[in-house]
Amino acid sequence: MNLSTSINEKAALIWAIADKLTGVYKPHEYGEVILPLTVIRRFDCILANMKEAVLEKYEEVKNLPMRDILLRKV
Repeated sequence: MNLSTSINEKAALIWAIADKLTGVYKPHEYGEVILPLTVIRRFDCILANMKEAVLEKYEEVKNLPMRDILLRKV
């Protein structure tokens, strides 16, 4: 697989998602949906290696009022 094939596959995926949005959003509104979802997915990928540790800590502190601070330390 060469670089252009990979790019074409990714472009096809993006267009497939855009096709699913048809009817819900107008074409000029796609960017308002796709960009935020892309950013959220990127955050998800960056934080994936610490997800288990955060979930474990959450179970310990879920009833404490300052749980957000404790979870950020994890």
